[in-house]
Amino acid sequence: MPAAERRPGTTRYVVREGRPEDAPAMAEVHVRGWQTGCAGLIDADHLAGLSITQATRRWAGHLANPAPATTVRVATEDTGTENVGTENVATEATGTENTGTENVGTEYVGTENADTRVTDTVVGFVRVGRSIDPASTFGNAPTPGELFELYVGQPHWGTGVAAALHDAGLALLAADGFVTASLWVVRGNARAIAFYRRRGWVPDGLVRTQHEDGAGWEELRFRRALDLQGHGGPMPGASRVAP
Repeated sequence: MPAAERRPGTTRYVVREGRPEDAPAMAEVHVRGWQTGCAGLIDADHLAGLSITQATRRWAGHLANPAPATTVRVATEDTGTENVGTENVATEATGTENTGTENVGTEYVGTENADTRVTDTVVGFVRVGRSIDPASTFGNAPTPGELFELYVGQPHWGTGVAAALHDAGLALLAADGFVTASLWVVRGNARAIAFYRRRGWVPDGLVRTQHEDGAGWEELRFRRALDLQGHGGPMPGASRVAP
């Protein structure tokens, strides 16, 4: 179905490359994601003081001048159409995946038609690239790719958007030649940990402590194997990697 068409009662999403103009919406999703997902795990005053303005500047910088070997994909919700006069703009086609809530009225589209381009609203994002963790923490294994950040606005939880972004990010890492991937998650974030475990991630035993503006929290590292499509399973022996 062309991207401009809409079925009554459906919400439609596209996963595409992040653009500098996405920074304000990404910042909103990012800050609200910390405040919601880490409530009770990180100092409440610290979470309340997180600045969307500062996050906007950060993401504008990332998108305008991305760090080497890092990529951002955003998920957008169709909020209408507008006419444009350019050729077709390619976007990444993704499917839906049940994340524990029935996917009702959700549809994913793979292209933005140039003549009737979707006017989209960013509802989530993923950032991936080469891991910046010390190589020594991976033993004799090659440096993996890393899923640095994955956030979806709370109104879109359970729609499959997070799964689509996750799969898009891992596919990018696999396409860049990585055979394994890592990520960090705040200790005690049961929803996030369950999400990643369902997708083949396992803790490798490494724990780090983060400090920011007087607040402190612990994060656990997870790892998994990739195949050429960005899918795979737990990395053999990952749980035995020493901190």
